[in-house]
Amino acid sequence: MKTINVLSTPSENKLAEITANYNEMAEALGKNPIKKFRDKPTAIKRHGQILDLYLVHVADQELEETTKEKASKPTEAKSTSKPKYDLSGSLSLGETSYSPKEDSINSFIMDRLGYDLAVPLTGDAMIDIIIDLFRRPRDGSKVNTTFARLSIIWLIKEGHIELGG
Repeated sequence: MKTINVLSTPSENKLAEITANYNEMAEALGKNPIKKFRDKPTAIKRHGQILDLYLVHVADQELEETTKEKASKPTEAKSTSKPKYDLSGSLSLGETSYSPKEDSINSFIMDRLGYDLAVPLTGDAMIDIIIDLFRRPRDGSKVNTTFARLSIIWLIKEGHIELGG
């Protein structure tokens, strides 16, 4: 598809420039070109009309190209769920200077992992502990498994804690 430089303000251009730009868009649309406009107001009006048609034409072509590209690509099985973390591994503190808000779930996790425990805590065990001890900060309802998992996953993604094998 040929790129056409469309005049953004035809009222500031000469009649010959408006005519040339009009004819480029007309050619792209398969319409007959014109020799000249009767006057500048007519040129501006007709330029605006063909510009609207041209923009719709360009959008339709881009949509067709996108559709063709998608159709030509081999279809892949799309995963509807986000990647899951297997939290059955042991958790340990990462090298971080993060200091969570006092009395928060993140603070509890960081403090608990700071102890030298004989048996390392797994992510699943930490989730069970969080569910038993915490309530949601805004509404006071019990923390569910998803909320606890997301707290741990966020700390892992940020590098504040590490998940071992």
